[in-house]
Amino acid sequence: MTLMDLPSEIHIAIINQLYLFPDVPNLRCTSRYFYNTTRPPTHDELLATELLLFCEEKQLYSCESCIRLRPNFKF
Repeated sequence: MTLMDLPSEIHIAIINQLYLFPDVPNLRCTSRYFYNTTRPPTHDELLATELLLFCEEKQLYSCESCIRLRPNFKF
């Protein structure tokens, strides 16, 4: 049995337990199904994510126009 064999209710329950970053964006990249099942983060959620140690170490900042985290040299 694979993850895709589980009912969608189980998928949603698993998604709700994931961290907004980096778990959900990574899951969204795995298949069209998960891309369509998960919602993209809002700009406010990305702003809150900037405070995580991972983002501070990698110097990632939220981009309002593309709604994703970008390295500081992209601004």
